[in-house]
Formats: sequence, structure tokens, C-alpha cells
Amino acid sequence: MNFEPAMPDEPVELKQTIAERAAAGEFTLTDEYDWVVPITEPAPGRIAIGTEIVTHVWRAWETELRRVGFTYPEFVTLTTYSADRVGEWATGEASWDAVVADLADRVDELGPTLVADLSP
Repeated sequence: MNFEPAMPDEPVELKQTIAERAAAGEFTLTDEYDWVVPITEPAPGRIAIGTEIVTHVWRAWETELRRVGFTYPEFVTLTTYSADRVGEWATGEASWDAVVADLADRVDELGPTLVADLSP
């Protein structure tokens, strides 16, 4: 598969929210990927990618993702593997382009297996 979707607009307000919450000590940005918590609601634990970013990218890519067999829940599962890149973006260590490229690479790399494993 060669997944090359359009670039979604960068959600700058979400980036600021992540950085502010991390700076306030509400969670720790890590390179581990055993977490999924919403960004804009206080929650304990590690964050990296929240439903707001997943939904933002899903809306931009929905047609292409459905064409290659993804449903929204499958895309949510896939995005957990890119959470470290989102954390780097939130702290200014990575660009939005890097986040999007990482997600697109994950669709290419894991998509067929993930879709097959999660399909009824």
C-alpha cells in the first residue's frame, strides 16, 4: 500500500493545550505508548495522543482511510503507535509534518494487518 493523503491543517490550539498541561504537571510526555487519554480533559497517567487529534486527522483522511479498509476504531488503535511523535510535536521537538508522515507510515506498515486482525 502507498498511503499518501492530503496534509491536515495543524491543530495549533491543541498543541498549546498539550504543552500547557504537560508544563503544569498534569501528565508526563514520554516515548512509551501504553496510554491514551483525552488531551482537553484532566486525566492521570501518560498522554500522548488524544481523541481530539485522532478525530482531527480522521476527518481530513476519512475517505482515503475507508478506501483502504479502515474504520474509525481501527484508526484510533493505529494512532497509539504514533503517540511519541505527537508528544514531540507538542514540545516543539517535531513538526506537524513529521506527525502526519508518521501516521501515514503507520497506515502503510500496520494497516493491512491491523484491519484484518480487528475485522469481525
